[in-house]
Amino acid sequence: MTVEILLEKDYTLYDEFINNYENSMMYHTLKYKKLLEEYLKCISCYYIVKSNNKIDAVMPMFIKSGTMGNVYNSLPFYGSNGAILAKTKKSFQILIKKYNEIALYPETLSITLITNPLDLKYDYQEMLINETDERYSQWTNLDYAENYEEMIMQSFHTKTRNMVRKSLKYNFKFVIDKDFDTLYDVHVKNMNEIGGLAKEKEYFNHIKKVYKFNKDYIICSAVYEDSKVASLLLFLHKDTVEYYTPVIKKEYRNTQALTYLIYKSMIYYSKKGYKKWNWGGTWKSQDGVYRFKSRLGGIDKNYKYYTYVNNKEIYTTSKEYLLKEYKNFYVLPFNRLKEC
Repeated sequence: MTVEILLEKDYTLYDEFINNYENSMMYHTLKYKKLLEEYLKCISCYYIVKSNNKIDAVMPMFIKSGTMGNVYNSLPFYGSNGAILAKTKKSFQILIKKYNEIALYPETLSITLITNPLDLKYDYQEMLINETDERYSQWTNLDYAENYEEMIMQSFHTKTRNMVRKSLKYNFKFVIDKDFDTLYDVHVKNMNEIGGLAKEKEYFNHIKKVYKFNKDYIICSAVYEDSKVASLLLFLHKDTVEYYTPVIKKEYRNTQALTYLIYKSMIYYSKKGYKKWNWGGTWKSQDGVYRFKSRLGGIDKNYKYYTYVNNKEIYTTSKEYLLKEYKNFYVLPFNRLKEC
């Protein structure tokens, strides 16, 4: 077995590995690699283990350089589940060894790996770690062969079923298109209302460039009186629907238009043979978000951030500086850093 850096000549082998690996996620794909390369404008360095001209394991990695050193992340940008995918324990351990080597490079500031909530057959105990964080990962089952509406509704909490019934009274029209303009405009307004950080318009433009509509992603909307009142960006990977960017106009929240969209989307993709709905990560402190997802059938499959901080000067550096210097890269531990 040999460790190599993924080159274009092995892209076909890489695609084959990801497509055949049962618990791969959209974050492991070459399309996501391209999206981050183009949007973050940083260096990717994907490590692979090869055996008999086949790929046996992969570890995606991105690097961002700054005045304090290099930050390595598997994977950056809103907690993308990079993690190691390995067919054998031996190939997994080979990549753990490589990870530890990178962690101890003199120029390394920190290195982070975000685990895969679906792939827990190997543990990370031999990996260098001095900081850990955890997220809720919630998944709703879509694997039904009949009675889709009834089965999905039954997976919801009683209160959520009532919300769905309320939304159906408005006779919304369920529309699928690629209207990023409406999605972005409402997204920005929603984030401003809660003091959150909106994704940039440029990011959505890159999605359109890298991904194919109706194959890799869709935007579905609830239309009421000829106006889109709620929209939802969904990514598609193998048998999984990824819940990504939900938006709703403030004045229509009481109609439960977003709940309507989720319910209709689940039915639509269950009928198409998709088996899982991934709600993405939720912070431990986000009780309301966690409850919202769990009442829509979300089952816990948690994941962790494992970080090794090699340059201890990080603990005396301001959070504001690190966020600016290493934009869109997750540098732990923010809770122990000097406040701005």
